[in-house]
Parts: sequence; structure tokens; C-alpha cells
Amino acid sequence: MNNMSPSQYKTKDYFAFMRLLDRWIGGGFLFFLGCVFRRRRPVPKDVRSVLLIKFDGLGDLVLLTGVAKDLRAAWPRVRLILLCGPFNHPLASLLSTFDQVVCLNVGHPLETLRELRRLAPDICIDLGEWSRIEALLAFFCKAHWTIGFHTPGQFRHYAYDCRRPLRFDQHELDNYRSLLEPLNLPTGHMPCIELTDTARLCLPRFHPVTPYAVLHLWSGSAKWARLKEWPFERWRDLARWLNGNGLMVYLTGGGGDQRRAEEFIATCQWADRRIESVAGLDFITLIRLIEKASIAVSIDTSITHIAAALGTKVLSLHGPSSSKRWGPIGPRAEAIDSSVPGCGYMNWGADSNRRKSRLKCMEAISSKDVIARVEAMLKK
Repeated sequence: MNNMSPSQYKTKDYFAFMRLLDRWIGGGFLFFLGCVFRRRRPVPKDVRSVLLIKFDGLGDLVLLTGVAKDLRAAWPRVRLILLCGPFNHPLASLLSTFDQVVCLNVGHPLETLRELRRLAPDICIDLGEWSRIEALLAFFCKAHWTIGFHTPGQFRHYAYDCRRPLRFDQHELDNYRSLLEPLNLPTGHMPCIELTDTARLCLPRFHPVTPYAVLHLWSGSAKWARLKEWPFERWRDLARWLNGNGLMVYLTGGGGDQRRAEEFIATCQWADRRIESVAGLDFITLIRLIEKASIAVSIDTSITHIAAALGTKVLSLHGPSSSKRWGPIGPRAEAIDSSVPGCGYMNWGADSNRRKSRLKCMEAISSKDVIARVEAMLKK
């Protein structure tokens, strides 16, 4: 079910006013519901369906597949339903991990709520970390038992049957796994990208020249993107080294990154330059591009998680965010963290600290160190 097309929205900033309402009204409403109802119901003995809620974050969605695999392994016959948002729906709709995907109608959330109440899940697991609307939908979806995060300062935890602390000292995948602890289910499955039969039959719209590397230069964070980005001259050094070692270079990004990609390519002035922008690819083509890449190098963004889940060699560059908190999880995933004291401070991946935002985190990662790591990874 897709109640609203993601293409109707231009950027995440489009929702600034709704985020304001969510913060200042949603928290008070949840506190009221928690005081009035004080639900602490037991876990159902007969579980036939589980609703997983994750509105935002493509990388978070990829991490969530590990938890979904844990549920599937423990309860093979349980129906897994994902409630996602308009930004991660294009990827979620391609995954065979879930039996059903429902996309939130942001303009008319009551329509989505009616659909959820019709589905009447036995258990609702809210994997949202900060917004209140996810917790509200979890409360009203007619689930027999609910669980979600108690995030410091976000006032979203009052109405769950069970709550778990969102810890900033561990990886987000481990936070997600903690939501299964009250269910006494084993965890440990790694994130994976498994396409539906329909998606697998779709032909890619782009056929790359092999061998090649994928570079992802830009962040999709609405507010603090610049803090995660690596200096252009360092990317040029890396691209030149890759070309010199026989690899074509493809630059990925959103549709809005095409102009910046072209500007970057124009600054790459060497004789054997082989760089092409593929910004704005559809997800099926993007997945197949990353899957067959010799290596992917990216700042901390969803590309690193997609590559890691596909089993592609991927190097993730972390400055304001820490790889211990947000790094890619996979058999061939590696990361480089900034050496600047105080960096690695982002807790949600898109938040910041005005004082620490002055730190030159990404600038401390040298092109020499990145090229050396890439060279070592390619030899493995």
C-alpha cells in the first residue's frame, strides 16, 4: 500500500512546520495518553503479525532488515508489516524482507491509521528514535502489545507497553536489537538487501563500464550535511588514483546532486580521466551498480549501509558521526574516523552541536590515508 507518492515532496525541509508540531504537541499528547491509560500489557502468547515502524532514514531501513531477519528466524509464520515514510518507501517497496509495506500518508495520517487498525497487528515495534507521530500511531494501531525507545529529551516514550533506552554508546543496530530482548528472541542476523521477485526482473537503466568504483560525496541530511562532507580536493586525489589504477569512477547522489557532480568532474583535470555522474538513479539500478562495484567509498550516508548489506567492499568516512555508532555493518565494510578530539558527537546522524560543529572533523581525514586503505581493501 502506498498512500502518498514520495515524489510529491521536494526536500525534508518541506516538513519543517510539521516537525515543529510533532515536537511541541505530540510529546504532550503522549504524556496525557500515558497518564490516563498506563498500559503495561503482557506480550501476546499467539503472535501472528508484527508491525515494524520506521519512517525516516534509508540507512536505518537497511539496518532494520537485520532485526526483521531475527524475527523471521524465530517466528517463521509471522506476517511482518513495515510502516515506512515517503523517503524510505522507494527502497522498502523493493525488499522481500517484509510481507507488506505501508507508506505513511503524511498529509492525511488518519488514513494510514485506519489501514493499520484494519490490519490489527499483534505486536508493534516502533524503531523511531525521535519523532512523536510514530509513537502515536503505535498507540492507536490496535496492536495488542507495543514497544519503543525512550530517547532522552524527546518525550515520546510514555504510551508504550514496554520501553527501551536509546543508548548513544552503542551501534544503532544494537539499539534495534534491544527491542527484541523483552520478547526473549535471539538476535544477530546481519542487514541484507533481498529484492522481491518483481524487482529482480526489472532491467537496470544503466550499464557501467567495468571494473569501476563508486564514490558518494554528498549527504542527504536536511540541516547539517556540510559537516559530513569531505573536501573536494581529497575526492579528486582519490578519483585520480582510482583512474590511474584502471578503475572507472561513478559518482552517485540524489537527483539534486547532478549539478554539483558535474562541477566536481570539471575540476578533475588529468589526461586519463574516466569519471561519470549517475546521480538520481532509481533504486534498482543503484543497487545493481553498487553490488558489482570493485569498491565503494562514501561519507556517512545510506550508500555505505546499502553497499555493506550487499557484500560490496565499502569504506565509510566518519567525522562528526562515529563509525561505532553509525558505521556500515557487513563482511567487507570498513571505516575511517576523524582523529580530531571531540568528533563523533552526532547521535542521530543528522543532529549537531553548535560548539562542536566548529571542529574540522572531516578535514582531518587525509587523502593519503584513504587511498592507502582503499588500496589494501582492493588487494583482499
